[in-house]
Amino acid sequence: MRILFIILSVCVSLSVTAQSKKKDILKVREYNQDFELKNSKKVQRKITEYDARGNVIKETEYNKDGDLRRSYEYTYKGKNKLTETEFDNKGKIVVKIEYIYNNENQRTSEIHYDARGNVLFKRVYTYNEQGDRVSRKTYDKSNKLISERTYEYTYK
Repeated sequence: MRILFIILSVCVSLSVTAQSKKKDILKVREYNQDFELKNSKKVQRKITEYDARGNVIKETEYNKDGDLRRSYEYTYKGKNKLTETEFDNKGKIVVKIEYIYNNENQRTSEIHYDARGNVLFKRVYTYNEQGDRVSRKTYDKSNKLISERTYEYTYK
């Protein structure tokens, strides 16, 4: 019985340690290796960086040869993502997205900008009384409605 208690204590301890360590991750590197190729080498595919709260603050993607493809940078206020900026392989801005939230921390809109800061399009989200998203409307740079996605829910 004592051995079983020791084994359980060790397992619980390892589980708690593993969970707490996950919050401490600052950077994750992903690699790809294709074993069907003659020269099968390990190639870096993506790097994901995190802040102290566990939010993704930067993602860097590489092509199949390991060359820089594009990267993304994110800013936050609490857990809410405020901006997302995409960069090309030369470090130039491709697109920037600004996110806006309501008092319930629901995303109410997002505005997409080009590299010069001109509005490309805007998305507006609405929610029902239960807090579920019921629509996403997309407007062009002239604020003309160009598409709408709706969501229907069935509750128990």
